[in-house]
Amino acid sequence: DATDYFAVEPRLGTVDDLRDLFEVAHARGIRVLLDFVANHVSDGHPAFRRAIAEPTALERDWFTFGDFPNGYRSFFGVSTMPRLNTEHAAARTYLIDAATHWLRLGADGFRLDYANGPSHGFWSEFRAATRAAKPDSALFGEVVETAEMQRSYQGRLDGTLDFLLLQQMRAFFAFESISATAFATFLDRHLAYFPADYVLPTFLDNHDMNRFLWVARGDRRRLKLAALCQFTLPYPPIIYYG
Repeated sequence: DATDYFAVEPRLGTVDDLRDLFEVAHARGIRVLLDFVANHVSDGHPAFRRAIAEPTALERDWFTFGDFPNGYRSFFGVSTMPRLNTEHAAARTYLIDAATHWLRLGADGFRLDYANGPSHGFWSEFRAATRAAKPDSALFGEVVETAEMQRSYQGRLDGTLDFLLLQQMRAFFAFESISATAFATFLDRHLAYFPADYVLPTFLDNHDMNRFLWVARGDRRRLKLAALCQFTLPYPPIIYYG
């Protein structure tokens, strides 16, 4: 629910604090990715406030209205999160400028929230701009879709979070709803389907779901087995700490 893409939330600290974090992390060989939401903003965002206050405002085309001013496209129908029209040149420029701003400050890339919202064309331009600002910056999309859809982002993103593996890991290690043979068959096909240079960061849980240990009914052995499998696979593991 971002209201300012160029500022740090005051309750969390200052821009100087964030810059210090980047510097200290980099000194220890740690790269820092920020979460970036290109699909929607908060209904308190100044551009949206201007869009609904004045029908002729330039920002009105940043959003998609049906019945003005209350009928507008939003993220999964949640009115407090109006969707951006990322095909509009000014809205697109605003988002890309924000991303390159944080890269210049010291960020190393982004985890892209609901990446299948904006078009492939948007991400192609986004990637070109972020690579120009920082050649080794990385982009990983949250795309909760089919393997075919995820692979379609090759060349536009460095990879997508592996939700397909997550589902199968939970099915095998936590729910016991598939056999070891079925899980092994999935792994073989899944790893063979994606190009070697397309990165699929793995995870067992995140902020949108119950923790793995909870769905495993508190069985720590199952959690350890799942983590062992996760860390054995070729892609970088994500550890959710929250």
